[in-house]
Amino acid sequence: MVTPSLQSHAFTPSNYELGAQSRSNLTFTAAAATFGSIIGRIAANFQAVNHNGQTVSLYSYFGKVVLIDFSADWCGPCRAEAEKAEALYQSYKSQGLEMLTILIDGATLEWATQYALTFSVLDDDAETLWAIYGEGAIPLNIILDRNMTIRYKKAGYYESEILSAIRKYF
Repeated sequence: MVTPSLQSHAFTPSNYELGAQSRSNLTFTAAAATFGSIIGRIAANFQAVNHNGQTVSLYSYFGKVVLIDFSADWCGPCRAEAEKAEALYQSYKSQGLEMLTILIDGATLEWATQYALTFSVLDDDAETLWAIYGEGAIPLNIILDRNMTIRYKKAGYYESEILSAIRKYF
């Protein structure tokens, strides 16, 4: 059974979801979408202001694989991850990767400039998004498949795990 992420959007299963099956041999059973902040649930939409002052909506990335990184400017592992973030984005954006860094503490423009990030860095100083998605410690990485389903969620920076999880959904 495959759960569609958004009503009125066409569903396209990833190669990971297909396994050895061809797309033409699939039978789909519709199920009610289940929203939440845990693995297997559909991520709830949100809007936040990015480092350029633009409002960004999570669901504007529907159809893309999305890596969300919760960070703070005082967090050493967050800074280490940020140093590699743009290279990761450039390596996979042509395949449909989008990235969002959500700063729970710090100046978004300074963060984006310091690490030369070309993707959105969102302000969450009020920790509104952290209250919904947060879990444990930072950095917190969340990977959404093309249908906005949470497929990976883990505190800490585990580069090889993150790369492996991203590659599953292309």
